[in-house]
Amino acid sequence: MAFFLNDKLFSNYTDHIFNTDPPGVLDCLYLKYPGGISIRLTVLKYTYVKQFSQSLNWSLDLYKKEKIGIIEVAVNDRIVKVVK
Repeated sequence: MAFFLNDKLFSNYTDHIFNTDPPGVLDCLYLKYPGGISIRLTVLKYTYVKQFSQSLNWSLDLYKKEKIGIIEVAVNDRIVKVVK
């Protein structure tokens, strides 16, 4: 599913947030859309992005190359769909 982030339908997000858990370790990427919609993208095995960063600085371009393992869609912070 590496094509997911480059798909035109999913490129209209208004903001993105890299989430860490534990601190300094990349857990997932949140894409935010208008209307309270957000998509959480989780990579199960990183190939291009270094998962640990003391500066909490990751490249969105490199993340786009990763194979997405879990996709969660939420509306108003309530998960409505999970794809694994």
